[in-house]
Amino acid sequence: MTQRPPFPRDAGVLAADAGLVRALHRHLGRALWTTSVIVLLAAIAEGVGLVALAPLLAVATGAGENRWWRTIEAVLARMGVDTADGRLVVIVVAFALLLLARGLLLRWRDLRLAAHNLDFADQLRIQVIGALARAPWQRLPAARRSDIEHAMHADIRRVQNGSLQALRGGASLVLALAQAIAALVLSWQLALVALGALVLVAAPLVPRIVASRRLGQEATQHGREAHEVLARLLTGLKLFKAHGREAAFVADYDDRLATMRGRALAFATAQADVAFLTQLGAGLVLAVVTLAGVLWLGLPVALIGLFVVIFARLAQQAFALIRGAQAYAHMLPAFESLRALKAGMPQPLTTTSGDPREGGGVGAMRVSLAGIFYAAGPGQPPILRGIDLDLAAGEVVALVGPSGGGKTTLVDIAIGMLAPDRGTVAIDGHMIGGDLPPRLRDAIAYVPQEAIFFDGDVRRNMRALAPDADDATIGAALRLVEADTISAIAAHGLDARLGDLGQRFSGGERQRLALARALLRQPRLLVLDEAMSALDRALEARIFARLASNLAGRATILLVTHRLPEAAGIERVMQLDDGRLRDVTRDYLSDRGAG
Repeated sequence: MTQRPPFPRDAGVLAADAGLVRALHRHLGRALWTTSVIVLLAAIAEGVGLVALAPLLAVATGAGENRWWRTIEAVLARMGVDTADGRLVVIVVAFALLLLARGLLLRWRDLRLAAHNLDFADQLRIQVIGALARAPWQRLPAARRSDIEHAMHADIRRVQNGSLQALRGGASLVLALAQAIAALVLSWQLALVALGALVLVAAPLVPRIVASRRLGQEATQHGREAHEVLARLLTGLKLFKAHGREAAFVADYDDRLATMRGRALAFATAQADVAFLTQLGAGLVLAVVTLAGVLWLGLPVALIGLFVVIFARLAQQAFALIRGAQAYAHMLPAFESLRALKAGMPQPLTTTSGDPREGGGVGAMRVSLAGIFYAAGPGQPPILRGIDLDLAAGEVVALVGPSGGGKTTLVDIAIGMLAPDRGTVAIDGHMIGGDLPPRLRDAIAYVPQEAIFFDGDVRRNMRALAPDADDATIGAALRLVEADTISAIAAHGLDARLGDLGQRFSGGERQRLALARALLRQPRLLVLDEAMSALDRALEARIFARLASNLAGRATILLVTHRLPEAAGIERVMQLDDGRLRDVTRDYLSDRGAG
């Protein structure tokens, strides 16, 4: 199978890195300064706490010849504390308070970083979903639905982990600097030796960080493929079971999972290698510090012990940064995936501006289309060629024509789902130059041939497009289209569950539910696009007659169909053929008279 390269090559690493850093910076905004102050205070408390260990050790060991320790003793003496026991109590209490302050600051820091990280991940989700929801219908991205779902779940989780590593990495870096400064204050010679050894030990680990990005690319690609197999199986499960193909999907999914396991294990191995090498490196650094302090600088044992404590903590921060950088590099392809997905979303159409009363009218809606041309893409022959169509307020118009002739395209233009290449659309006398304003959109009900439902009960699905509808109103709408006689609804009422995509109901039952849901919107324009194609002729005629009677004077009805219902009420019939529209009402009436 040919695999699509979803990521740029190594040239994109710095761009992705800079993009994530900029995104985090924009998200934090003013909170960045508050968080930075907290991080800095925690680092200061860490550095002061480490330096404060020196007088504590001096009192404990009696080694009071160091100038720092003599200064502390002099300060305590001026405070009236001139005995060894008194000095020990004061220093221990002060050190404990310092540890308490440090602990509270670190807790505050970690909570803020976690909150920022969760907010950042949610913001990414909202940005992608918002861009998808606002995208013009005709220019929706070519990305597969399964890729979008994978990005919104698996990729976001990885970005969430990586952004947390970035935030913590900044905090760890400041903390490591405070620890290094504390070491320099106590003995700059030994501090330089230790820092040099730390750099030499850490340098060989950099290539492993770079390799983690490649593993991250593979994880994202194989994750997409596994998700796509699962999505196909769930979408067409009934079809595949009917043809005995479900086992093949399970085997394919198992193969994808095996590949994902291999990539995940490779990254886990890389992480374990880095963890092992960092532990070994920390031991080597501490050994160098101890030997240099004793054999070269001849420092007191207490001071060398303090250095061991400081550099154990410093090495811990440094190697935590390396492991975090490894996880961060592994995450970057997931961020690239999200960024590419968002960048692929077309800009929304500008919302129509005009008369402030538009969309706020009452009664049936008038729709006028003039000189409409539309092609599927550049260089493609036009689907619609100079269409003129005027739907008078309250009129019932049928649009007929061969399959694939452009009927649905014309309807999408009429309700603002598509923008024509040429021509104008006017609603209630106001020109529509972009997306419909919300009040106008709320006045339209559209019922496609494939009724769209979600797993849940009837009540929830009915309220998806009419959130304020109560049970009584829903029940009345169901009765009007004879959906109350559906066996599941007759038995369980509005609590009847439809199943995923409404698969527990037949095609005709779903169409009746879709018609009832459209009525709940109390539309001024009702568009039925092959919305009763799964109903038998007698039921179709009864329901259409009720719809026309119920909405008479209150809504304009546009019926798109390949077969006209036998019920009366259709006032005009327009035929779309070869991109052109003509009035065939006389032929329709003649046929009905002859019948």
